[in-house]
Parts: sequence; structure tokens; C-alpha cells
Amino acid sequence: FSLTTKCSQVLLRWDDDKVASAWTSQNNRGGKEVKRLAEKFEGYYLKSAQWLGARPDLVPEEWVSHLAPLQDECPLMPLEEVTRVVEADLL
Repeated sequence: FSLTTKCSQVLLRWDDDKVASAWTSQNNRGGKEVKRLAEKFEGYYLKSAQWLGARPDLVPEEWVSHLAPLQDECPLMPLEEVTRVVEADLL
């Protein structure tokens, strides 16, 4: 975020700590919102959020802290639905 940091420092006269704090705050909001939407829409979105939660090399650490719990805490799909989907895909 070096260009954005520099712009913030020049235009808003923010020091490095204030810029870092703003990024942390924004990333926390973003991570929470992505988690909320993934849980709401499930399926592909939930699986994508799980994948992002396991990739600290791709997303901010604040996102990882919100999305990583989806690895263990996501809502379960009923076995009947899993069986139906698997059978439909295999036939």
C-alpha cells in the first residue's frame, strides 16, 4: 500500500501509524463482510471464503482472522442433500 500510504500522508497529513490503523480498520470491516456474505450465500461463496482464509499470502491478515474459522465452523449440509448432489453429478 505504499502509493496509497504516500497519498494519505501528503493529502491528509497522516503519519504512518494513522495510515496503518486506517488500513487495519478497513480490512477488519472487509473480512467481517466477506464472512457474513459467504455464510449467507453458502456453496461456492463459502468454499471460496474458506480457501481465502487459508491463504495469508493473498489476503490481509485481518481477513484471514475472520475467514479461517470457516474451515471448522461452517454450517453443515444435510446428508440427504449431499447424497442427492453426488448422485446427480455421477449419473
